[in-house]
Amino acid sequence: MTDLKRWLAWFMCCSFLFLSGCDFRDIDLRLFVVSIGIDVSEENPGMNRFTFKMAIPSGDPKTGDKKSLLITQESSSIAEAIREVKSKVDKELDFGHCKGVMYGEAYARKNISKIQDWTVRRRDMQLLMYPAV
Repeated sequence: MTDLKRWLAWFMCCSFLFLSGCDFRDIDLRLFVVSIGIDVSEENPGMNRFTFKMAIPSGDPKTGDKKSLLITQESSSIAEAIREVKSKVDKELDFGHCKGVMYGEAYARKNISKIQDWTVRRRDMQLLMYPAV
């Protein structure tokens, strides 16, 4: 019985070598997207205007200052807009705190199913999002 226990303990210790941890990124290297605004572009009606409100984390929680950043990007799809916004900032975008999607009236009168489908299928977005027009 002791050989079986010893073999089992050795097997468990060796199996821990193959486990990987989560992909941890420092909080200072992230921008937290808290809301997204979508509307039809005024200059080019075939394009959409995406506005991302991002919270900038501070290193010291005792300071109490809350910084945010607004970036507006015009593109034909939200995936393209996110790629272009990522090229403008030096930090990784984190959609885990995104709670609201605001639709402009002109965009809401069109089909909003593409954006709704994108928000539901994206794994880092919360499924508890508040839509607004």
